[in-house]
Amino acid sequence: MRKMTPDDSSGDDSDDGFISLNGGRKRRRIHGEASSEEDEIPNFRSIDGEAKRRNKPADEDLDYATENSSEGVEEADDDEFTFKRDEVQQKTRDLTTAVNEHPDDEQTWLALAAHQDVILSTAVSSIRTSKVAAAEVKLSVLQRGLQACPTSIVILREYMRIATNIWDARKVFAHWKKILDQNQGAVQLWKEYLQFCVGNAGNRYRDVLSVFTECLRVFREMVRDGKVDVEVDLVEIFEWTCSVMRQAGYTEQAVGAFQGMMELNYFRPARWDHLQADMNLDDEDDMLGDFEEFWDSEVPRFGEQGAKGWRNFNDSSEESLSLPDTGPPYAPEMHNIADDWSRHEAERAARCAFPARTTDADAIEDPYRVVLFDDVRDLLYVLTTESAREKLLFAWLAFNGLKMFASSRLPSGLEPKSFFPAQESTSTAVAYVHGEPMEPERMGGISGLTGFGARGLDELSMNLDLLFPSETWFQPLDVAKLTSDEVKSLQCGLAMIPGGKACIVRLASEAAVNPQGVRKVAKQMLQTNRTNLTLWNAYARVEAMQGNVDEARKVYGAALGMATALPEDEKQKTLGLWRMWAELEWEHATEQNAMNVLVAMTVERTDPVPINLPAGRPSMTAILKAKKYLDQSILSSLSLGDGGRAVEAMISRGLLEYLNDGLDPALGRYRTAHELLSSRCLTKTAHSEILYLAQARLLYQHTLHAPTFRTSLLRDVLEEAIKLFPCNTMFLSLLTWNESRTRIQNRVRKVLNETVLTDDENVSGWLFAIWAEMHMEKGRYNPHTVRNLFERAVSTARGATDTNLWKLWFHFECIQGDAEKARGVWVRGIDACPWSKDVAMLGCELPGIGNTQDQISKVYNIMLERGLRIRVELPEQEGGHGMGMKDQLPEDHSSDEEGPPIPGYIN
Repeated sequence: MRKMTPDDSSGDDSDDGFISLNGGRKRRRIHGEASSEEDEIPNFRSIDGEAKRRNKPADEDLDYATENSSEGVEEADDDEFTFKRDEVQQKTRDLTTAVNEHPDDEQTWLALAAHQDVILSTAVSSIRTSKVAAAEVKLSVLQRGLQACPTSIVILREYMRIATNIWDARKVFAHWKKILDQNQGAVQLWKEYLQFCVGNAGNRYRDVLSVFTECLRVFREMVRDGKVDVEVDLVEIFEWTCSVMRQAGYTEQAVGAFQGMMELNYFRPARWDHLQADMNLDDEDDMLGDFEEFWDSEVPRFGEQGAKGWRNFNDSSEESLSLPDTGPPYAPEMHNIADDWSRHEAERAARCAFPARTTDADAIEDPYRVVLFDDVRDLLYVLTTESAREKLLFAWLAFNGLKMFASSRLPSGLEPKSFFPAQESTSTAVAYVHGEPMEPERMGGISGLTGFGARGLDELSMNLDLLFPSETWFQPLDVAKLTSDEVKSLQCGLAMIPGGKACIVRLASEAAVNPQGVRKVAKQMLQTNRTNLTLWNAYARVEAMQGNVDEARKVYGAALGMATALPEDEKQKTLGLWRMWAELEWEHATEQNAMNVLVAMTVERTDPVPINLPAGRPSMTAILKAKKYLDQSILSSLSLGDGGRAVEAMISRGLLEYLNDGLDPALGRYRTAHELLSSRCLTKTAHSEILYLAQARLLYQHTLHAPTFRTSLLRDVLEEAIKLFPCNTMFLSLLTWNESRTRIQNRVRKVLNETVLTDDENVSGWLFAIWAEMHMEKGRYNPHTVRNLFERAVSTARGATDTNLWKLWFHFECIQGDAEKARGVWVRGIDACPWSKDVAMLGCELPGIGNTQDQISKVYNIMLERGLRIRVELPEQEGGHGMGMKDQLPEDHSSDEEGPPIPGYIN
C-alpha cells in the first residue's frame, strides 16, 4: 500500500489542468533551482551504507509515492544492493577473523582469496576494477597465507596460477625455478609447472618435450628415494607426454614410447625380474642395454602383428617386421597446392600410425618414420608396483582410442559431427493452430543417453555394467570411432597379456569390434582361467548382449555351481554374479525369475552342479530370508573393509525391495545404504559412485516402463550424485535427459553453474555444458550463450590447453558463418597450444581463405617455426613460403607480450 504525499516541485503546475511529464526534481535542475539538501549530499555512496530517508512514514507497511515514481524502483534496487553488500562484508569479516584465529588453515586462506572476486563484483558501478587489480589483491592475500603456512603446497600452487595470468613469462619462469628447487618432491607443483609450460606461447614443441623429460627424471629419483606411490603419477606424466608428442605430429615416437614401456614392464625377461624401485644405475643401464638389442633387431613389438614380447626374443630366429607401403612421396604440382596439401598431409598422417623399420621404402624419404632407441630412451622406466602397471595398461588403452580409460589430462576426442546438433532443414518462426498464429511448440532435443557419452569414469572404468552394458544404458566402450590401426593394435596387444584385467577388456572390445568371434575368444580364455568368476560373469554378459538370454542363464548357472568348490575367499565374489543375473532377468521383464535368483543366493550348496531356477514366484518366507541374508552381508562386508562386496549386496537388496514392494521402499533402502557408507567415510569413493549409478539406473528403467513417474525422484538422486562426483558425465546426461522431458532447462544450467563449472580442472564438465546448451531444445539454441561458455572454458588453466575445446569452438564459429570470429579463435588457439598440429591445421579450414595458396603457406610456416611434424613438403614458392609466423598472425591483445622463446627451468 502506498501513501501519496504532495510534491513541492509540482506546486507551480497544480492549476494547469495537466500532469507534467518532467519530474519536479529534474525541472528544478533545469531552472537552476537545486535544493540545498541535494547540495549537502556528496556524489558517492558512503561505506556505511545508504543514507536513511528523513521523511519515512511511521507505518512500515506504507511507502511514499510521488509523481517521481521511478524513485521507488531505484530505492528498491539500492536496498537490494545494500543488502547484498552487507552480506558480502559480513562474510569478509568472518573469513578475516577465521584466518587470524587459525592462520594454519590453508583452506580458509584459499576461501579468502577467492572471496575477493565477490567483493569486487559488488563494488560501486563507477569503479572499474581490472582483472589485474583483482589478481594482485588475491596474490597479496595468498602471500600472507604463505607466511603463515610456508609449507602449504595448495596455497603455493594457487599463488602461481594467479601470477601466471598477470606476470611476464620470464618472471613466472624465474619464480618456478626457485619454487621447484625448494620443493623437489612436490608432485602437484611439478604438474602445475607442466601445465604452465604447455600453455606458454613462447615454448616450441622441443622446449615442451624437454620439460616433460626432466619431470619424468625427477619423479624417477623420487621413486628411488622410497616414494613408491609416485609411480602412478609418473605414468600419468608419461601418458601426458605421449599425448603431446602425438598432437605435435610425432605419432610414431609416441607409439614407440608406449611399446617400449609395455615391453619393459610386462614382458621383461626373467633375468631382470629381481629389479626393484631402488635398483642402482648400473643395473638399470645393463637392463636398458639388453633392451636396446631387442629394439634394434626391429622384430615385431607390443601391439604389432606377430609380436611375441621381449621375454621370448631370440635374435637368431626372429625376423624384422615390414610394414605395408604408405604410398609414394607426395610431390604436388604448383597449381594444386591450395587444394591438395592439407588433404594429403592428413591422409599420410592417418596411414603412418605405427613406427616404420629401416628397411621400409618410406624410411629414407621421412626419417621420423623410424623410431630409434635413443628417441625413447629417456621416457622408459621400470615400474615396481601393480597399481602403476595397471595405470600404464589403462593409459595404453586410452591412447588406442578407448577413451573410457583416459585420464583427465587427455583431450576428450569429441568429433564436431557428433558434438553439434544436426542442422534443421526448415525452421518456422510462427506456427498456426486453427488459423491462429502462435509460437511453435518447443521440443526437447535429447531423446536418449547416447548423446554426449560417458567420461570422467576414473575407477569405474573396469565396472562390468559399463564394459558390458544393456541396450538401453550408456555405451562407454565406443569403438565406432576407432581406426583400423587402433583396432589391430588393441587386438594384438591385449592378446599378449594373459589374465588379469586385460582379459576382461579384451573380451569387452572383441564383443564390440568382432561380435561373431567373441564367443570363441571367451572360451579360449576360460580354458586357461577356469576359476576366474569375473571372466565367467563377463562371458554371460556377452551372451546377453547378443540376445542369447538362455545361453547367458546357462553360463551363470554353471559358474555359480562350479564356485561351490572354490576357496572361501573366491566364493565371496559370487555375489556379483547373482546380482548381474538378477538384473538380466529384470531387464528382460521376467521379474519372477529375478526374485528367484536373489532368493537362490541364500541356499547352501556343496555339490558343483549347475543351478536351475524354480518356476513361479518365491514364497514370502524365502524373500524375508533373502533380505536378512543381504542385510547381514552388507554389515559383515563393511566391517571387514570389503566395500565392493558390500555395494553388490546393497544393490541386490534395493532390487529385491523394488521387485517385491515397489519403488518407494526401494529408494528407502538406497537411502539407508548411503547413510551406511557415509558412516564409514566412504561417501566420495568409487563404492559410493557405483551405488548412486545403480540407483539412477533403477529409476531410469522405471521411467521407461511406468505409466507415470515423478521427475523429482530422479532429479534429487542425480543432484546428490553430481555434488559428490561432478566429473562423471553419466549423471549429467541423465539429469539433462530427465529435465528435457519437462522442457525446463534452467534446472540443468543451475546445477552446472553451481556444482560442475566451479572446478577449473573439470574440462569434461565444460564440454558437457556446451553440448547440453545446444541440445536441450531441438533445433534451437542461443549462439551467444554457447560462445560465452566456450570463452569461459578456455579461460581456465586446464581448458586453455585443451585442443579439443579450441577445435570445437573453431567449428562452432564456422557453423555460425562468422569467418572473422573463426579466425580469431584459430589465432588464440595456436597461441595457447603452440605444440598442437591439429590446431595449427585449422587454418586450412578458415571460411573463404582456408584453401588459398597464401593461407596454406602461412600454416606451413607456423608449423615449421614451432617444430611440428610435417609429412608432406610444400614446394618452394617465389620469395619463399611466405612471411614468418609473427608477421602472419594478427596481434592478440588478450595476452601480454612475452618476448622471445624462453628455455625455462630445464635449461
